Amino acid sequence: MKAIKRGCLEIFVIWALAGFGLYVAFTPRFEPPGHLYGAIGGGFLISCAWGLVRNSVIALKQRRQIIRCRDGQPPEHGKTYAADGPLVLLKDPLLAPFTKRACVIHGYEFFHRHTRTLGDGKTRETCFEKDVFLSGYGMAPCAIKTPAGDMQLMGFPVPEAFPEETLNAGTQVCVIGKYDALKKGLIQDFNTGGLEMFPGDTASGIRNLAKRATSGFFFALFLFCLGTAGVGFLLKAREGSEEIRKTLEKRFIQALDANDPVMAEKWLKRGVSPNLIDPSNVAAVFHVTSRGMFMLLRQYGFDPNQPDANGYPPLLNAVQQGRRQIAEWLLEAGANANQMHAGWRVTPLESAYDNADWLMVEMLARAGGRGIVVPIQRQYLTQTDTMDFMPLIRRYWAALEAGNPEEARQVTDGWPADFFKGVARRFYANARPREPAFFAALIQQDAAVVFTTGDSARDLYVHVLKKKAGTWRIARESWDDRGVWRNTLAELE
Repeated sequence: MKAIKRGCLEIFVIWALAGFGLYVAFTPRFEPPGHLYGAIGGGFLISCAWGLVRNSVIALKQRRQIIRCRDGQPPEHGKTYAADGPLVLLKDPLLAPFTKRACVIHGYEFFHRHTRTLGDGKTRETCFEKDVFLSGYGMAPCAIKTPAGDMQLMGFPVPEAFPEETLNAGTQVCVIGKYDALKKGLIQDFNTGGLEMFPGDTASGIRNLAKRATSGFFFALFLFCLGTAGVGFLLKAREGSEEIRKTLEKRFIQALDANDPVMAEKWLKRGVSPNLIDPSNVAAVFHVTSRGMFMLLRQYGFDPNQPDANGYPPLLNAVQQGRRQIAEWLLEAGANANQMHAGWRVTPLESAYDNADWLMVEMLARAGGRGIVVPIQRQYLTQTDTMDFMPLIRRYWAALEAGNPEEARQVTDGWPADFFKGVARRFYANARPREPAFFAALIQQDAAVVFTTGDSARDLYVHVLKKKAGTWRIARESWDDRGVWRNTLAELE
């Protein structure tokens, strides 16, 4: 019993140590309570693997002992010994409970047997199953007949790998156990594997123990891998669930907003993408407030050219939001200075120009940005409609008011299909002044920027025009909501 208690305690200690190690390893990688469940389950599997290794080592020791006994080692008191030979009855034989045959050892089972049908059609087959309620073995007093004399069995050796349910006198067996010189027999000793019986001679026992050790080591390795890599894989799969993914992404955005690189890197290691687009369709990079945090995103694979759900690449988004610092970092990271919106075909330089963000325009121009623009110089400025731009603009505004997409398509250049669908639904009706007035224009060869005023004296609409095949078309349209264009034109006068 002491050996059994010690073995159980050993398993619990290994379980606790392995579980603690897995808990430490899983905690920074997986969302609670998954790391705790993984540590408990994985630790249990590792402790089972340890038990199999321990049993395999005992089997190898028993195998070596059988070999030594086969080679002539005499029995010593208190040491493991293996005896092989025929079974000899010392008293009356037992009667098998059901067959009523005389035997030395018999097994028995009480069970309910029933049939079960699997599959259907051509694959239909019937199998037999049994529900066992009680089972066990019985043994009469016996010994092993050896050249050195009879070796009495003083405990109950569970037969292993015998083809019969009963063992008769004269059956060749090999038994290994602890030798007791006072009792002149083999007794149970769980410290060395207990009292075990194998069919056949010592060669059979050696083969059986070798198979047991090999299969034990194999399944121990399997359980160890299952308790470590297998549990880790399951937890990793759990991390991919929609609920946990959203939780991690939310914490990642919170870490960016708090400028906490330690926590941000923790969530990046947990699999959050540096190219994340939050539920508000804002890219993670626009939550960054420091260069160090931006470099952290780059370290984990940030793509400076990945568009958001609306087709806006990061650089164009940064330009439209006036985020010059982020635009600079994006350009340093390799952002394409001319990457357009998927639908509107507007370059970052054109967007900065339309917003009258001259510092941004200058930075993008140095990075190789291009677009349809006119230099902000006095020589290109005119305050009279010398090119008759106003009929084109009035025609465009009338098309929006009337919900006429074909007319709007004729006066514009390269605008997306979604815009014209909106025109057809009169989405832009009543969105422009009924009588636009010419304010000023910047004209250079085949490009022009025409400014018109609306119902309010402070309204200033900016139309970028392009001459295509000798005909002027509207390439872009914006509104001077901050008054920067108005001030810039005033400085040119």
